[in-house]
Amino acid sequence: MRNQLAFSMVSAALLLSPTANASQWQLDAGLGWESKYVSEGRNNLDKGGIGWAHIGANKDGLSLFADVGRGDQTNYTEYNLGIAYGISVSDLDIEVGFTRIEEYPERANSYNELSAIASYGRYHWLVPTVEYLYNAKEDGSFLTLGLESYWELSENLSITPYLFQSWDYGYATKDHNGDNNVQFGVNLDYAISEQWTVNANLNRSIAGDDIKIERIDEGETLDNINQTFGGISISYSF
Repeated sequence: MRNQLAFSMVSAALLLSPTANASQWQLDAGLGWESKYVSEGRNNLDKGGIGWAHIGANKDGLSLFADVGRGDQTNYTEYNLGIAYGISVSDLDIEVGFTRIEEYPERANSYNELSAIASYGRYHWLVPTVEYLYNAKEDGSFLTLGLESYWELSENLSITPYLFQSWDYGYATKDHNGDNNVQFGVNLDYAISEQWTVNANLNRSIAGDDIKIERIDEGETLDNINQTFGGISISYSF
């Protein structure tokens, strides 16, 4: 699964932008909470949300990170340990990465995930993105095309609405492929200072055929198949 809200649901264009001190190691840490743990359009926990802790470092396009997530009402813990490398070519940003994911304890599971992300940030008000994920254990992939729109409301406050369309090819389900879900939402970021940033987000996922067929195959109804969820996080960079 992907920790896509607490810390990574930020515009890829912003994440890969060079900084004034790009030649030095930049460190960041954060805490976050999500009302539901939704990834690939599915609610992964039977009830409640999930809290996250994050630490990361980056230098000259190389990023290292570690995340720990724990359910607030469900006995679930997830560890993510990863490395990524990003480059910028004119207005095009590209990042490739590797993540080791460990899930405990009710359904002990571990696997490796490869990722590739690209965004074209010539116009901040319309940033097209593409993300490709590959799960080595399941030999499946997940493709997402998106549009993001970044706006500065004030010197410290910005808002980023987004729209994503995703397709599943053996990543979330093995028996069928294709249209997975449409997701849209908004991220609100407030810079308390040069080091401290607060994020709040609200999201809606509309299930596609892949999720619907999976539900039917499992003998479940289509009730509550669409997901509405939000999250908050605070991060510190140094």
